[in-house]
Amino acid sequence: MMMMIALCQPLMSSLTKQLNMNRTRSVLQFAKKKLLDCQNKLKRTGNKVPTTSSVLLDEPVLEEVLKKLDIKDRVMLRGVSPHIHDLVDRLPLILPFVFIRSDSRGNIELHCDQMDVLIGEENRLRISSLILLSRRSLSHLRFRHCRVHSQQQTVQLWTAVAQCQSLVALQYEPCRLDRWSRPHLVDALASKPLKSLILTGIDGLQPKDLFRMTNGARLEELAVVGELITPSVFDHKEASTMLGTIHSLLIQVNSTFSIHDVSERAAILRTMSSLPATGVLEVIHISRGTVTDTTKVISYWIQLARDSSREVKLKLEECSQERADAAVGRLLRKVRGVGRSEWTKGGVAMQMGGGRLTVLDKKAWFGDDQ
Repeated sequence: MMMMIALCQPLMSSLTKQLNMNRTRSVLQFAKKKLLDCQNKLKRTGNKVPTTSSVLLDEPVLEEVLKKLDIKDRVMLRGVSPHIHDLVDRLPLILPFVFIRSDSRGNIELHCDQMDVLIGEENRLRISSLILLSRRSLSHLRFRHCRVHSQQQTVQLWTAVAQCQSLVALQYEPCRLDRWSRPHLVDALASKPLKSLILTGIDGLQPKDLFRMTNGARLEELAVVGELITPSVFDHKEASTMLGTIHSLLIQVNSTFSIHDVSERAAILRTMSSLPATGVLEVIHISRGTVTDTTKVISYWIQLARDSSREVKLKLEECSQERADAAVGRLLRKVRGVGRSEWTKGGVAMQMGGGRLTVLDKKAWFGDDQ
């Protein structure tokens, strides 16, 4: 009996261990089954595409939404639908100084306060079309470093300018001597309400052309340079009414100009005295020779400034900076009555009586100090 009990004890212990192992295996299998079920449910949830309801926005609402988007986002949204494409195209595009919009027919309108246009030789004919498109509101035109190549181009350009009735300022400075523009330019500017006129490089421009272009205008800035436009031109009777409103008058004298010509000096003095009290005479003087010669030129203009109680800004062409500085120093030492001098942004300024003279540096130009 005792032997049987002894044999049963190891058997019972083995059965207990087996039952425990089976129970543990069942729990693991159950847990594995639950984990697989959860994993499958997560996969089905991730693969399921959510259903969304479409929200239709009215066109005014869409416009307000699109207006608040960046321009790049607007361009990307144009591909969403034809409706959005048309809506984006109709929205105004506002940039600094520029307003762009299009109508239902696809025509584009451009409104801007100032526009700089760089046009290559192959597109030079398009400038006339651009001027015609904006002829009703165009007020300022500045042509710099340009060139017309034929009579036909000249006629097209100035015919377009002639139709700009609101034009108040014109600057035309070709890179080479213009042999075609003179008669067409004069006809285009006749009776225009000009306030600023800057012309250089026009072949054959005469004093009578200048008076015709400025007839009836209330000019505030006048800079016309030509071989036949001498300083004494502005002493003519036709120029007397014009000078009364000019704040800035530019003249050019070449190396043949004589500072000892009494009649020429008297004519320049009358011209300066006809300018407003705050008027400025800007002078381009081609000066060759020695330091002594340059000193005499500077002395000539500062004395005119004193006698007229006006301001003169002098640009010495074909004169080195060293020679100009030496001439100014010599003037301050030798000439009596020259008051205090001061260095400005563009040159050296000197006082003599009620007049003021500024000798511009070689690399400076009129208006650089403004």
